Amino acid sequence: MEFLGGELWCADIETTGLLSDLKKQAKPRMHNFCAVESTSGESHLFFRGGESGLQDWIRGKTLIMHNGMLYDKEAMTFFKYDLSETKIIDTLFLSWYLSPERNTHGLEGYGLEFGVPKPVIEDWEKLTQEDYNNRVSEDVKIQRRLWQQQYRKLKEIYGTDEELIVTGK
Repeated sequence: MEFLGGELWCADIETTGLLSDLKKQAKPRMHNFCAVESTSGESHLFFRGGESGLQDWIRGKTLIMHNGMLYDKEAMTFFKYDLSETKIIDTLFLSWYLSPERNTHGLEGYGLEFGVPKPVIEDWEKLTQEDYNNRVSEDVKIQRRLWQQQYRKLKEIYGTDEELIVTGK
């Protein structure tokens, strides 16, 4: 899906904990980063020992992330990624706006609705890389479906992509 002339990437990260936990850990770790293009389904999975070049890849991209502004962006910054040329669309914020009647706004609930259960992870430090890769990949499947649903609702309200954006100029 092109949005004002650019690709949109549904993305997520997995780490060894919440931001407050990461700051206390002796060896905090970002397990992975996964992104799927919102229309084509092209995907990229970055993890230690796998595909490298995440910093170069994210430069100039628009990422669609759930709680992206309050967690993913802050966690990636904590891990020294430069997001100054990366845009983030936060589907958690959009969920609050577009679906105020919902009792919960987490990906888990959306996953159940979409038939894509969110894998349960209870240990963020000692499982295999494959476990964390499976979690992030499934989260991004949910994220992609959520974005497509939200985008349709936004288009119903605002009409065109240009009307969806307030540039502040």
